[in-house]
Amino acid sequence: MNQERGLDEFSVCILESKSPILVEDCIAIKLDGASISTIQELHDGLKGPLKFPGDYAHSLDALFDVLIDLAWLNRRPVHLIINNFDYLLEAESAERKIQGILTLIDAGRTWLQLTQQSELFQISVKQSNHIKPMLETCEVPYVTI
Repeated sequence: MNQERGLDEFSVCILESKSPILVEDCIAIKLDGASISTIQELHDGLKGPLKFPGDYAHSLDALFDVLIDLAWLNRRPVHLIINNFDYLLEAESAERKIQGILTLIDAGRTWLQLTQQSELFQISVKQSNHIKPMLETCEVPYVTI
């Protein structure tokens, strides 16, 4: 499913050799999969840089709700850059790992549907052994650069 990104389609960007292309004034969050082995650690890695509200509930539903709002960031673009993807959420079951990753992807899809601006929420993943098969199994479009 490696393809050019359509205007109405959210795609994950797989970085084979290049650095991510960042939009001006974006909030770039680098997540190291080797340091994020649980859903709780994913919450912890996002809540500080994205300034989640104090009453944030630490569930995947709450994560999705917060990621599709982010009003307090004044519509600054968010770019998640995931390194060491193969280790990301490795302490979770395979199903829970996919749920966590799809929560991030679904937030990007929702941003695109709501705003028609794909640059407001982007996900880039440094090349790994497992990213393409996982995206293909879940039918998530991706581009490789």
